[in-house]
Amino acid sequence: MSRPGFRSLDVLALVVLLCAALLAGAVPHVGAVPSVGGGSALAGVQGPAATDSAAMAAPGSEAAIVAVYPNPVADGDRGEFVVLDLPAAGPYHLDDGEGRVALPNVTGRVAVTAAPALVRNLTGARVAGVAGMPALANGGERLRLLRDDETVATARYRDAPEGELGRFDERGAVTWRAVGRTDRPVVTGSGGSATAFVLPDAPDVAVETIRDADERVLLAGYTFSSRRVARALERAAARGVRVRV
Repeated sequence: MSRPGFRSLDVLALVVLLCAALLAGAVPHVGAVPSVGGGSALAGVQGPAATDSAAMAAPGSEAAIVAVYPNPVADGDRGEFVVLDLPAAGPYHLDDGEGRVALPNVTGRVAVTAAPALVRNLTGARVAGVAGMPALANGGERLRLLRDDETVATARYRDAPEGELGRFDERGAVTWRAVGRTDRPVVTGSGGSATAFVLPDAPDVAVETIRDADERVLLAGYTFSSRRVARALERAAARGVRVRV
């Protein structure tokens, strides 16, 4: 596809799946997900929560460990969190068998994490920062939630897939779901052309297209870690382009 043709096409879609990407032309409509490169990577850019926000925000009536996110895509597993139901005031503690940390005195459905700035766009639950939050092992953990030194909930998982949230049912079984996954119908189109490329190895196509955008850029996908593309999106938003992630 020639570069001048980008501006005249009706739709531009960029779908990032791990490192592979597909681009289809227009006023940039890009397809990918929450930024995981840094806490302020897309400042000023609009974006929906990347999990089932409504379900994750609804608290239960009993204390429970609802979900875990032990294996983020970000370097160093930055952005780990645990979702808890805390129906009554504490004090609560979270224990992973190697350490125990005091939790904030909050109630309801809460995502506790050492990196709240990274987590707020990943869950519909209230996010609470916890200093000294235990690191969650990718290979598995047994977690305990304690209130007044009494265990009120336990949860266990093994072999956490990268970029997936593990949700526990009432029996303690865990189901993994990719953060940001949606059940949308397949949409087909014709009459356009497409260019295949990979990120982060060859970002020029995406960056040049975003630089040329004068109306909108829509981004959706599974992982997004290109700082160069993130900067291009920030600059587009600053010049008045509607940018949505």
